[in-house]
Amino acid sequence: MAIAAVAMAPDASWAVTVSAEGTVRTWGTGGPARVIQWAVPVDGSQPVAVARAGDRIRVLWADGATIRLHENVRGARPREAGCGAPALVRALAMSPSGVLAAVACADGTLRALNAGTGEFGPEFATSGRTAQAVAVASDIGPVVAVFGDGSVRRYDPASGTSDMMGAGPGIDLVAVTPDGETVIAAKTDGVLSRLDLSGTGPADDSRPVTGRFRLLGTAITAIAVDGTGTRVLASRPDGTLWLHDMTGGPATELRAPEASPEPDPPGQRWWESAGTMPAPGTRIPPWSRADNETEIWSLPAEAGPAEAGPAEAGPAEAGPAEVGPAEESASPTATYAAETPRAPDPAAGAPGRRGPLRWLRRRRP
Repeated sequence: MAIAAVAMAPDASWAVTVSAEGTVRTWGTGGPARVIQWAVPVDGSQPVAVARAGDRIRVLWADGATIRLHENVRGARPREAGCGAPALVRALAMSPSGVLAAVACADGTLRALNAGTGEFGPEFATSGRTAQAVAVASDIGPVVAVFGDGSVRRYDPASGTSDMMGAGPGIDLVAVTPDGETVIAAKTDGVLSRLDLSGTGPADDSRPVTGRFRLLGTAITAIAVDGTGTRVLASRPDGTLWLHDMTGGPATELRAPEASPEPDPPGQRWWESAGTMPAPGTRIPPWSRADNETEIWSLPAEAGPAEAGPAEAGPAEAGPAEVGPAEESASPTATYAAETPRAPDPAAGAPGRRGPLRWLRRRRP
């Protein structure tokens, strides 16, 4: 499954990803192995961002003009929240800790967002242009944005000022180091470009310099950069992660830990369960089997109180899913309003009956 968003540790020892179908997974050996199946309801077309700090994983994704948060802390119930955006969201990014976010909208607005509280900061000056990709260096910024004309600008959330970092046509993805001095701009066809404002690089950026460009030879879907700005983690359409050194050398694959736990499914409701049918090879008692001689007969409901008998199996009553301290779950903590009572259906029979009874009668040979 393709990867929609990725974040990486400054030392490149671990990474966390969100797949195109919403599963969150950790990679590498620098952190605990975690798999959260269907953590967020995405399909690969929405803007998505992910961040990990200790045992906390945060995922932001856009649902039209609504920004939604999924926060999962090991040993606690997941938290779901949402806030409205000024317009349709085009791009999202979070700082490495998941505190500060950047939101780019279709109306040309670009703002910082406190991912934990949903509070927006002042609007950055974009001259009405819509950012195609954004990145956040740290909890205090800067914010980097890539625009449709290929320009790459760096914004300071505290002062609201910005400076030009570079330009290049067809930039689709962007990542920034925690110090905000190095930016990786990428095309989804597998071209990486390194922009360095630290003052340590060559003065003439127009010359082809080793470490400034790299051709990967394969398409990519998401990128992240380490703390030095020399190693770039890129995801391929087949869902694999590869670490590329901008100074040269072969790429190395970042794998999920060998001791990865089995994916924990979300708390399914009874009508979503796929386990209602017996597994292949399951022995079915003779008295519970039906054959071609079985017919279904319908009898009208009888008036009067229900006769005593074995309780009829029905759906379990809704209630909060229990989540143990060692479990992963994507179940939301939201509560649901009680359904409005409806008038009884005259065709359903008298009170005490659930409707017409259905009996099985076996044909006699």
